[in-house]
Amino acid sequence: MEWSATPEVTTQFLVDLFNKNSNGVSTLNIPNANNTALVFNTEILVVDGGEYVFNYNLSIPPFNDNCLVDNVCFDCVYNLQIMIVDECGVILNPIGAGCPTLNTPVKVGADVLADGTVDYNINCVSNPYYNSANNYSYAAPMCSIANLPKGKYTVYKILTVDEDTRNYYLSQYINEEIEINNCLVDLSTWQDNPLATADITGCAMSCEECVDYVETTYGGRDGYVSGGHGSAEEYDLLIEECNAPCNPKDECDVALQLMLFDVSPNGQYGEYFDQSTVSVNPGVFPLSVFNTNNSLPADFSSPPHASDWRNPYIKDPITQNAVAQPDHYLEADGTESHIQVFDDGNGGYIPAVNGGAIIHGTAPDDLWIYPEDLANLQDFISIWKPSWANALVGYHPEFCFYKPCKSYDNILLGQTISSTDFDQKVQTSLNQEDFRPYTLAYDYAITTDLLDGGTLLPNFATMDPFILDQCYDNFNQSLLFKLNTEFVVENGQQLSMIEMAARIVNCGSQYGNNSTSCNVINLSWTQDEKNQYWKTLMNLYLSEKER
Repeated sequence: MEWSATPEVTTQFLVDLFNKNSNGVSTLNIPNANNTALVFNTEILVVDGGEYVFNYNLSIPPFNDNCLVDNVCFDCVYNLQIMIVDECGVILNPIGAGCPTLNTPVKVGADVLADGTVDYNINCVSNPYYNSANNYSYAAPMCSIANLPKGKYTVYKILTVDEDTRNYYLSQYINEEIEINNCLVDLSTWQDNPLATADITGCAMSCEECVDYVETTYGGRDGYVSGGHGSAEEYDLLIEECNAPCNPKDECDVALQLMLFDVSPNGQYGEYFDQSTVSVNPGVFPLSVFNTNNSLPADFSSPPHASDWRNPYIKDPITQNAVAQPDHYLEADGTESHIQVFDDGNGGYIPAVNGGAIIHGTAPDDLWIYPEDLANLQDFISIWKPSWANALVGYHPEFCFYKPCKSYDNILLGQTISSTDFDQKVQTSLNQEDFRPYTLAYDYAITTDLLDGGTLLPNFATMDPFILDQCYDNFNQSLLFKLNTEFVVENGQQLSMIEMAARIVNCGSQYGNNSTSCNVINLSWTQDEKNQYWKTLMNLYLSEKER
């Protein structure tokens, strides 16, 4: 997409709004959450009034699929929408015959007729467009806005897969009666060739063996890059995937990542765009950090301040106190974020600055403000950086739970591992069968002393720091009571976690069976039954511990 300006003077200029890199890829043109559309928005600054023309070109390659028989072709059809919105949220539709707008999308594709309907045609021979060497090209009609005033505008482009077309071609693709897809197979194919006969050589690989294999195959990180296999970052991801089964995720950090996402634009507590008016209007979202009059719990700093984007406040997740530089947004490297501004010559700045904000630097090329001093939320959202969420996550209603959660990572006095380390050790035993198909979780538990092989009783009372240390108040004793004494009462019977796990193995399919023999550990269980018992017990224990 590009826009050209023809003001009253004879100067004309072109701007590529997509801001593509050297490979022709735009980081501003991204798929939506459902992966059904490419969504693009960017801001433009109009410093001279005049006529502005918006052009958009699209090239659609023929669809190729090795499963399809000869002379069968499918075509992609899209719905194109383009709109321009001023600083007040007013939509300005470019004028021109056939111009795509928000309310009048234009269908684009080789099968689209002049009247906008789609003529589905899967026969390559009868459709002259289908040529593997040619792409279907579309150029939007000349769409212009005359006498566009000075100011800042946001340009939106939405290219959505046409749902009716997609559904039609999908129905043809999986239709066994028309016999155009060579890849469709009957259920009997899988029944006659069960996965049990598949070659799984190399699947039972430890984390260390996986890392060694990657390093040997590609000659390490340098060899991976110089050999053209990918970037250094991609190599690091391969190594990370190798080690993933041996490094279970810390649930506290997972929770933090979810909270950071929640306070980011479009997150649960980061809503700002009103779909009903197609405008930036955070005021309709009472629980959004981008609403300066939100109903989020008041911050408990001293002195307290509003819990919104104009008050960045970075807290230590453990102490809940402010850390160094608590009053500003930070870059990923920990330095303060600064926004460059320009004097507009009329007593204001571009982008607009909030009243009373301090302008730092020396004119004219080194003026800057802090992000929270921008006048308009739309400007702030347009330059959003993921690291800024760290200055807002403290306002998340559930952030206060992060402190006790992270305390489980601490190695307490007299212990050699943390409660989190213990949980990860248990989880590793449960993961054994995922990356070592011939190693039972039960066997691994015995070799790591999690389970007594002679009694089939867990050794948690002497191994889990959560139970061993009194710093966890009565929660640890409650967990131990549920493990050994009473977890549930079923049909008048008081069952511990251990008894419940045994009952599931002995009588799991006999609903309503009140026999106490169901609750007894049987040392004569088969290996598979012992494995089921251990996995059931561990899932009960970890679930109850996380409550």
